[in-house]
Amino acid sequence: MAETVSRPTPPPFPEFRFSGRAREIEEYTASSPERIPLVVHAYLVEGLSFRMMDDVCLNIYERYPGIMNRGYKSQSICSYLGLWDGWKAYFKDFSEVQILADIQRIMIYESEARYSSRITKLYEYLLSYYMHSEWIDGRTTMPVKERVSKDWINSVVLKGQSPESYDDRLRLLSRHKDHKLELDNVIRYFSSNELKEAIKDLYDFRCQVCGDVIYKTGWEPALPRKAQWDFLSADVHHIHPLSSNGPDISENMICLCPSCHRKFHSGEFRLVSHGNSLTCNDELLGQSHQIRQLHLIDLSL
Repeated sequence: MAETVSRPTPPPFPEFRFSGRAREIEEYTASSPERIPLVVHAYLVEGLSFRMMDDVCLNIYERYPGIMNRGYKSQSICSYLGLWDGWKAYFKDFSEVQILADIQRIMIYESEARYSSRITKLYEYLLSYYMHSEWIDGRTTMPVKERVSKDWINSVVLKGQSPESYDDRLRLLSRHKDHKLELDNVIRYFSSNELKEAIKDLYDFRCQVCGDVIYKTGWEPALPRKAQWDFLSADVHHIHPLSSNGPDISENMICLCPSCHRKFHSGEFRLVSHGNSLTCNDELLGQSHQIRQLHLIDLSL
């Protein structure tokens, strides 16, 4: 990494350490500028590792096939913008307005033009992320996180695979609780967003309770299976809520339509185990629905 210059910031913010290496940020500014805001937000708010950001935000397996991922691309982008150490997940649980206001405070504090210009770019990247919460791609419009997750699934998990092998490949992610797995002799890292995308893809976005699927404009029955996923919508529900310390793993997730999802949160629906099978009990109507199950679900978590 190139030589760095430390800069003080107003309390209580961590110190900026600006790297002189501009190669990676110039590369993505020229070819894929929409991906830099993903890196900035993932580091400052979500606290992702550099290797995970290279996977998820920069899609380097598509861009640099066969190259070992060591996180250098996203690390270089962050360090050029001064983001080191204490900045990782610094803004976790902050509101969008508060994050932008805090960066504005730092912009005013910095007096040297060459560094204030980078802080200004940092602000612009965050503003771009929040303003462009949807990714417009051809006929489809979807949230940025969903588009990035789809990119990762397609370029890492399903690339070069026959449609007959899709389910087995998608299930690979559900067998790993530490969000990393060895795939094709390389360690791959993924986040809960990619895991939820894999669950929805596995069920072709059909509700595991009622079987309904939500279609978006542009869906056509003649499209190949993977192409149809861009035009379908579903929710992923955590059986034991994250707010109650439920684990963020596939054994605690099910794919639902919005209507069934609401009924789980209202308490109308409840999952019941019957040995190797699951049913969904309707506590209001006294009815029971068999759960379609293509991945392991563990109610004891």
